[in-house]
Amino acid sequence: MRTVICGGPKTGKTTLSQSLPSPVYHTDDRISLGWSEASESVSQLFSSPGPWTVEGAAAARALRKWLASNPTGKPCDQVILLSGVMDSAQYTPRHAAMAKGIETVFSEIEGELLARGVEVIRQ
Repeated sequence: MRTVICGGPKTGKTTLSQSLPSPVYHTDDRISLGWSEASESVSQLFSSPGPWTVEGAAAARALRKWLASNPTGKPCDQVILLSGVMDSAQYTPRHAAMAKGIETVFSEIEGELLARGVEVIRQ
């Protein structure tokens, strides 16, 4: 299974990824590359055979880049989009802005993911 976990800050992406049996790639591990370069690097993982899990705030942008570069095929088997904040006491306006941006990007690609046979799970 090739799984991508998307969602804003503090939604439980890392926690959920740790419960899955496959190797996990964290988009935060690539943040030092720069905003655009990190999502480009992550998008390259989607061409790798599974099983694997990719999780992080850059995952939606990485999916968008992969879809734009690959007119056919599917980048993964399933996408889990998390939206519920797990720790609202530490949730800042910046976190809210990031979450809104991720939701915007995901809304742009969700139809294409579904059309290509990717299962989308919203939690």
